[in-house]
Amino acid sequence: MPGMVNDTPEFIYPSQAVKDFAAAVGLPEPGPWTREEWDAFEAEQDAADARLAEIIARRNAKNAA
Repeated sequence: MPGMVNDTPEFIYPSQAVKDFAAAVGLPEPGPWTREEWDAFEAEQDAADARLAEIIARRNAKNAA
């Protein structure tokens, strides 16, 4: 996610925009994350995107029939 985090060798820190968003919606300040935590998060997001795409495709196919 370009612009969302700043990479360092040890930790990944959220950008100021992410911190501001979290504060605006009442969430605790995010990060920093280890590379392993960040990779796991991205894998979860990719899996969720794939599931949502399947749901949308099934719904579109059902509505087209």
